[in-house]
Amino acid sequence: MVIRTPPGFSALNTLSAPKITTKINEVLRSIDARIESLPIEVAGIARLPPKDIKLYT
Repeated sequence: MVIRTPPGFSALNTLSAPKITTKINEVLRSIDARIESLPIEVAGIARLPPKDIKLYT
């Protein structure tokens, strides 16, 4: 999945990829995000050129 960021978005500039992954997983747990009764968990991310983020599960 790719998350597109709006122009001028800079909130994630100072965070490392592991820290962003941890934050995403915290949010997914807090909303009890599930697919077919299994919790959704992100294994890692990749930063794409226009500051977009690709999620790996």
